[in-house]
Parts: sequence; structure tokens; C-alpha cells
Amino acid sequence: MFRNSFESGPDNISKLTKKKERYEDASSVIELNFFRHGDKETDKSKSDLEIELTKAGGKEAAAKSKTKNMGQSLAFGSAKNRAQQTAGLVMAGSSECITGEESLAELKKILGQELKVGSKIGIDKHLDYVIDMKRPYDQQVMAAFRKGEILPFLFNDSDRLAKAEDIKEGFTYSGMAREIALIVDKYLKVAPRWDKLVADDKNKYTKIMERYLGSHQGITEMFLAKVIELIKGVEERNLFQIALNNEGFGFVEGYQVQIINKAGEKSKVYVFYKKEDDGKIVYQFNQEITPQILDQIIKGK
Repeated sequence: MFRNSFESGPDNISKLTKKKERYEDASSVIELNFFRHGDKETDKSKSDLEIELTKAGGKEAAAKSKTKNMGQSLAFGSAKNRAQQTAGLVMAGSSECITGEESLAELKKILGQELKVGSKIGIDKHLDYVIDMKRPYDQQVMAAFRKGEILPFLFNDSDRLAKAEDIKEGFTYSGMAREIALIVDKYLKVAPRWDKLVADDKNKYTKIMERYLGSHQGITEMFLAKVIELIKGVEERNLFQIALNNEGFGFVEGYQVQIINKAGEKSKVYVFYKKEDDGKIVYQFNQEITPQILDQIIKGK
């Protein structure tokens, strides 16, 4: 059993502000749900962009859905179909019209029926990755994936090795952490405007905006790992790595970032992640992150 990220063990969770308590006196909230895509097809006739979820993968993603009213929700994924499809199903799976077996095109059509413009599912480039197998560095990345050791490689070696090859944008610890931090930062900047919209009764908004963000193994973990490292230290980050068996998130596994507004106060950002095994918590992280920490990650420090 791995220890909990709270210094005094699991019982110390009661000393932290829980989500329910944070929301009770909040004037508005933005929830960002980050997760890996679901189980994917192995159809060799399709390109990597075209690969979608298996039926089991779609059902699993839809089963994660808790959204009853999607009026203030949107889903985003990488340019790869499976990531968008997963995000859409996690968002909309609670709807009676969704079975979990929909293709991405079918899902977009169903969810777009009541929209005058736009789509409920979109692409966010920050959730994507690029691998160039002509580069020695990227060959090492894929070798680490095949060995089931991608997390120790990314945490301990990736930044140094990429720098040695003068790779400015690549699949690295600091690089992927920065991409997710940029998403969080965007919504942190949106938060004051959202708070004003909610406060205006004529808009008839409920106070929670939800975003569902589907990505790939080794991407969203980097932001969470950086946050853990900057707040708790490298040893604590290594416990997170062990909890993920050195490989990263499983299918449709991830965490939530909560941006909380309270009247007269600056927006606050919280990160929450919990991993369970047989009903027992093996790792948990529930902390506020400051704008300074977010800025450090964006600057690659």
C-alpha cells in the first residue's frame, strides 16, 4: 500500500477544504476534467488520427459521466479521434440518448442537434503530442513506452536529453506540463468574466462551468507531477510515479482542476487526484496551487 500524499496519512484529509465546502460559498466555479482516452481500436487500415474507441472503451468512458445538464459543458480532445470521442462520452454519457457505442461523428451529430452554431466537441492542440521517429530522442521515448517505464524516463531524463538534441517542442516532462498549464491558465484568466456572467441574473447561468479534456498517456500526468513536485518535493512525486506503476494513467483515468471564485476575492485553483485499488486509496492529492506555481510550470522551471 502506498502512502497518501497528506503528511499525516489519510485522516488528514478532513483538515483540508473539501470540494463540497469550497463550492458552498463560491460565487462561481470552473471545473477542468483531464483524463486519458479509453481503450482504442487496433485497426491497421486507419491512421493514428482516425483510430477510435473499442465498444468496451466507449462504454467505459460513458460510464464515467456524471453530467446531468450539459448546457454549460464542452468537451475537447487532441486532434486524434479517440481523445475527442472519450471527452465527449465522459461529458454526455449520462444522457438517455447516448449508448457509449457512438463514433465521434455520431456523437457530434447527436450533441449538435440543439446547437445553432458550433459544436459540443472540439480540438485543443495542448492535449496532443508529436512523435518524430527520425529523431533519436523520440526513439528513446517510444522505447520507454514499450518497456512500461515512460514516467521515470520523462521525469528523470527527458528534459536533459531533449535539450542535448536542441529539441524545442517535444514529448518531455517540462514541455507536456507546460501545455496543460497553459489550458489551466487560460481558464484562470476567464474566471473573473465567468463570475460576472453568473452574477447577472438575466443570464440564468448556474455557477459551474465544466470542461472535459481527453488526451494521451504521458501528457496530462506531467502537469500533475510538476505540481506535486513543486509543492511536496521529488520524493512525493516519485510516490505518484509508483502509484501509476511507472506507466501513467490507465484508460479514462485522470484528475480535476477546480477554479473557485468568491465575491471580492481572487480566483483560487485546486488540483484533485485520487487513485484507488480494491476500494482503498493508494494515492491522493488535494491541494491549492498558486499563480506563482502555475507561472513556474509555464516558464519551464
